[in-house]
Amino acid sequence: PLRDVTAAVARRRPSTADQISEKDVEEAIRKVAVLGSGFRILEMAGGLLVQSIPMELTGDHTTVLALAQAQAQPRGLVCNGQTVATHVCSLLEEAVQEATGWPRERSRAALTYLLQSGMAWADEDQSYWFPMFCQL
Repeated sequence: PLRDVTAAVARRRPSTADQISEKDVEEAIRKVAVLGSGFRILEMAGGLLVQSIPMELTGDHTTVLALAQAQAQPRGLVCNGQTVATHVCSLLEEAVQEATGWPRERSRAALTYLLQSGMAWADEDQSYWFPMFCQL
């Protein structure tokens, strides 16, 4: 999400630098996007998302991402005894089918593309995880 990118940029700036806003980061990304670098802003129901990899997202992909963002829940994700995320997000293929009314093949195709592009991860239970919506 744009707010996470803005926070990351702000952390890396010297304390003497002027503060930046989400609007500043959004404007910078829109200017860089014309260079064809893969950066662009996606508008979603939950806000703005920064795409930083050169790939083409269809309406199906953004629909799945919007569903994933809506599913983000405040629950701890623990790894080796340490909490690594406070909000996690996962979807089952059936949840995508139910929410969209799509046939299984269409849901699977969208999820597979997001998985292959690295925007989603899958576990052995066929839950698809969306690290971009995790809050660390």
